[in-house]
Amino acid sequence: MTPQHHERQDGPGHPTGLRGDEILPEARILVVADVVEAMASHRP
Repeated sequence: MTPQHHERQDGPGHPTGLRGDEILPEARILVVADVVEAMASHRP
């Protein structure tokens, strides 16, 4: 499995430029979880 959690819905993601429904639902969940974690924690 490729690291699809680095992809973005509009396609400019890394590493393969997947967009929309090409991204696995599990990877989309990881993206949201990472954003929430980033907003909730202190990152110097």
